[in-house]
Amino acid sequence: FLAESGQCEIIYMGPEVFRPEADVTTVVLKFTKDEQKNTFELYDYGHKSPLAANPRWQGEEILFSSAFSRQVDRICSFRLGEVFQIRISPRTPEIRRCPKIVSSPEGKSAGLLPVLNGKNLKINRVCYEPLSGYWIREKDKTVLRSFFDRPHIVVGLGFRGDGGLGAAYDDKAYPWMGDVYHLLRKRTLTNRRFDLTDQEVVQYLNSPLLKRYIKDVFREVTYHFNITQLELLPIPTWEEWKRLEEITS
Repeated sequence: FLAESGQCEIIYMGPEVFRPEADVTTVVLKFTKDEQKNTFELYDYGHKSPLAANPRWQGEEILFSSAFSRQVDRICSFRLGEVFQIRISPRTPEIRRCPKIVSSPEGKSAGLLPVLNGKNLKINRVCYEPLSGYWIREKDKTVLRSFFDRPHIVVGLGFRGDGGLGAAYDDKAYPWMGDVYHLLRKRTLTNRRFDLTDQEVVQYLNSPLLKRYIKDVFREVTYHFNITQLELLPIPTWEEWKRLEEITS
């Protein structure tokens, strides 16, 4: 709608504007109605020259970029959303409404599985301790999500305040809740050339290389990041990863 209606200037203010009251990234959107000029310009606060501009903007997603991020984009053949279906965990209201959920401290002694949350997700590992206070029978966990019956990659955002991702492989296939995303590998003809294992994908998602890319393109990954943005992340084949490591070493 904005692209069809006029000129759009976006000024990135960063995550400090409302701290400590709120941990949100802030932008100022300046819009001038002019149906003859469909443009956008992207600025960093305090800089007079735009970081990016498009005199014929059609509403494409607006991203930051750098020489490094453009090189990563050129080398990587795939985007995360092409290789994986990305799903979100059930949120707290859904957990509370579920008749199969138990919220008593006797859950462990009753042989129930704890429902994991973001605190259980660490870099490269999952802590399977009961931290959420919610439990469910193992046979009932697929009532929450059908994919809770198979091991897969789990991802957390805005990870522990450093603005990156945190990924691990849930090899025990536990149920989850909250702001945790689940990567379920697609099996398509297009993806046959993608040769990283799930464990190697976890290593890449936790790598300094991807953290640098995220910083250049998104500035930071906060808890307001969404599936669409995750899907845009570049992901390499094994040979492409080696090339990326060579240019960043």
